[in-house]
Amino acid sequence: MFKIAVVEDEKIYIDQMKLFLDKYQTERSVKLDISFFQDGEDITEKYGGFDIIFMDIQMRFMDGMIAARKIRELNQEVIIIFITNMIQYVIQGYQVDVRLWAGRRNSGVGSSRQIDRVGAVMVSNGT
Repeated sequence: MFKIAVVEDEKIYIDQMKLFLDKYQTERSVKLDISFFQDGEDITEKYGGFDIIFMDIQMRFMDGMIAARKIRELNQEVIIIFITNMIQYVIQGYQVDVRLWAGRRNSGVGSSRQIDRVGAVMVSNGT
């Protein structure tokens, strides 16, 4: 079971992530322990040892880049996936060891294959 965090402040994208993760659980017959946070500040204050974090970059109080830096101080191993269409943040993402980027789409965020790739990385890291 993967412990997943979704950090997103817009309801439409929260709903898309719920659908995406529910679909993944069904397609792959796996159980995900999913927590949702409305802002980067929320996850940094209540950090709970996640395996994967899907994080928006632009949020109201603490943006995803600052939150990722704070999380890296707590955990070097967690896989962070930025959810954004803002390609200008790609270079900054390397500073916080972002493993994957997921673009927002009308049909949902990411694909089941993205989580499969994350799972393969976790297995190879012994997570």
